[in-house]
Amino acid sequence: MKVSTTSTATRVSSFPETEIRNRICQFWNEQTAEEADNPYAPERKNTLHEMVPDIDSLEIVRFMLRIEEIIDVEVPPKFIKRGGYETADEMIEHLMPQLSGLWDDHAK
Repeated sequence: MKVSTTSTATRVSSFPETEIRNRICQFWNEQTAEEADNPYAPERKNTLHEMVPDIDSLEIVRFMLRIEEIIDVEVPPKFIKRGGYETADEMIEHLMPQLSGLWDDHAK
């Protein structure tokens, strides 16, 4: 596997899809576990909270710093779905093609 170096980190020549998927799943589990453990968290059934995504876009913006550490490229906020995501799979399916394209653009 080819490895090239940049001024701040070592960059692997192939897109780190598995590492990104794992990081997203880890983040998702951390965030949803916090809400599940909160005795004051509002019930989501038959309320306005049922309409709100499980993890909102503001939390995702903060999380993207973890992804930037992996790919060594700044991720534009426009990549993030407005409002947030209902599931980790939805987040992965939405972000992965964009992150891969960003990776390819910066690898040239």
